Amino acid sequence: MQVKSITRKQAGVIYSNVKRGTIEMSRAAVSAMYDMVGEVFIGSQTQADIIGEQVAALRLAIDAIFDGNIEWAQDNINAFSQLVEA
Repeated sequence: MQVKSITRKQAGVIYSNVKRGTIEMSRAAVSAMYDMVGEVFIGSQTQADIIGEQVAALRLAIDAIFDGNIEWAQDNINAFSQLVEA
C-alpha cells in the first residue's frame, strides 16, 4: 500500500524554519520527515493510519508557516514529533 506524503520542497520549508530558529524540531523528527518525502510504502492499515496522521500534521504545519502562524506550525510539528517518537 502506498501513502502520498509531502514533497522535498515542502520538507525544505519546514527545515529552513528550523535552521532559522523560528520552529523547534529534533534531529530525529527532521530525519523522519525527510524519510517520508514522496510516497511511503506501508505494510498494514494500522501503519497507514499512523503515517496519515504524521503527514496531516506536516501539511498543517506547512500551511501555518505560509499563513505566518508560527505558533500553530509549532503545535503541528510537536504533534508530528510525538507521533514519530511513539
